[in-house]
Amino acid sequence: MQSIILIGDEPFNLDFIKNLPKSVDTRSYEPNDLRYVLEYVNDRIYYDYLPEGILDYEKDELLHLPFQSPRFIAMLYTSNQIMRDFFLENAKYLY
Repeated sequence: MQSIILIGDEPFNLDFIKNLPKSVDTRSYEPNDLRYVLEYVNDRIYYDYLPEGILDYEKDELLHLPFQSPRFIAMLYTSNQIMRDFFLENAKYLY
């Protein structure tokens, strides 16, 4: 399993991720308030909202982010292709 951290501004949360359009048949569920899972036929993506994610960064690092109130979501994935497809399909919604 691999992971990347997605960073967005204040409205960026699991609801934002859940509402992104999906072009492939998937099944989704929320095992708890901080995790959203998107299941594909043979793979899945886990989205973990990190409410304390800002604490992992130094103050000078945060100054380089283009957001006033950064929000952090860990994207854990099992397939590089599915991760790439996620970004290609949703590029116009992500910045």
